[in-house]
Amino acid sequence: MQTKFHTYVLAFVEATEQLGNLFNSGTELVALHTQKVMGKEVVASLTQLQDLGKNLHAQYVSHTIEQATLPITNTLKRQKVFTFTNRPVNTGKGSKAGSAQRNSCLITKLFFSLQSRPDADMEEFLHYENQREPPSLSDQG
Repeated sequence: MQTKFHTYVLAFVEATEQLGNLFNSGTELVALHTQKVMGKEVVASLTQLQDLGKNLHAQYVSHTIEQATLPITNTLKRQKVFTFTNRPVNTGKGSKAGSAQRNSCLITKLFFSLQSRPDADMEEFLHYENQREPPSLSDQG
């Protein structure tokens, strides 16, 4: 546990030396361990967390304590807040990166299954295509 913590701290220090002040980077939000820049929805969601919490607290105090319209055992509902792990799904038709990733994953699985067969022919494996139409014509079906 201590070794893992030590490596995380060293990675954080290295990232701060490379990127400068991480806490004053403007509108971009970067995941330190992957160096991925988060989307605008995640940044907006995380910057509005404090206001959301204050509003929920004010509603709870108003309805539960002052007006006594809700029981004190009533719980707060889960809020839909985007985070690093809970990001909005890209459902656009033009998501070529997702298609390329699926194709790469499929080819990798097929290639590993080919290596487990000693009598398989690599040239025959690469002879076939993994889509009916070329990607430029198909574009997500």
